[in-house]
Amino acid sequence: MAEPDDRVSGLLREILSEMNERLRLFEQRLKHYDLRIAELARADERAGRLMAVQGVSPLTATALIAAVGRQPTVL
Repeated sequence: MAEPDDRVSGLLREILSEMNERLRLFEQRLKHYDLRIAELARADERAGRLMAVQGVSPLTATALIAAVGRQPTVL
């Protein structure tokens, strides 16, 4: 481990270390959610059809499905 820089206070060093840890955890959570979204997209026929369009990712496909909702029922 590198020697601490005397130009940076101990408090600032502690805050930056905590922020770094929070960022690392946040990135892990994002990765986890990306994997979950990809799994949901693979299991959904509608998402599969949307992802067949060039440039449509699992995130875009599932977001579009969520925004549009279900197909209307015929009365």
